Amino acid sequence: MKAPNIMLTAHIDQTEVDQAIDKVERLKELLKEARSLVDELASMEIDLSVNVE
Repeated sequence: MKAPNIMLTAHIDQTEVDQAIDKVERLKELLKEARSLVDELASMEIDLSVNVE
């Protein structure tokens, strides 16, 4: 005997999911910017001098 098909309807509030996706996108942009700054700093020459008395 085959079980009858059951139809379900779900109503989902994706507000929090959408907010999380927005935050992830912003974080992604911030990480790109941070990486760019790190690359820029890594390519700089730094002159250091130390005086010992």
